[in-house]
Amino acid sequence: MDASVSFKLFVEELGGVARALDKLSLDLRPLRGDLSERCVENALRYGISVNDASYLSLGELEGVPVFTAEARLIKKVGGDVLKHLSSYGSV
Repeated sequence: MDASVSFKLFVEELGGVARALDKLSLDLRPLRGDLSERCVENALRYGISVNDASYLSLGELEGVPVFTAEARLIKKVGGDVLKHLSSYGSV
């Protein structure tokens, strides 16, 4: 398979992924106001990425658990809000 065919298949696959994500009806939250401030505080407090801190902060503000497969993140932050994905369904 030449590179142009491979690239075309890759683009088609990404299009399928984008359509599948659209069907999930995800609730997107802008990173502003209280969420933005909490995110920066958590990133600095725990030494984690802003991406990880955004999920943690949203869970804190909404009062809901956040599930992750990243044990290192749970170890850094603690398990009050962050829960391991393996516990999903039992919380």
